Amino acid sequence: MSYRIEKAKKLFNKIKILEEQLELNTEALSSVTAANGSQSSIDEFTTKSSRLERQLLKAQKKFEKYADDNLKISDLSEVYKSN
Repeated sequence: MSYRIEKAKKLFNKIKILEEQLELNTEALSSVTAANGSQSSIDEFTTKSSRLERQLLKAQKKFEKYADDNLKISDLSEVYKSN
């Protein structure tokens, strides 16, 4: 398998992990808010959400640029199929 496809898979997996972390953090934030948690806890989860969103956006842009520059359309199906 091509090293380019392997790198694209790693970048795509990073995106999936960040999406999962963001979803879990959002659920935790809503739980803390519903349970009338401390303001510091709410601030911590809010800050973490912002950070995860920035990381996700950066990873998505990096993947798109890498895929545009290094992969063929047929390679993308292999990248997406593995996940």
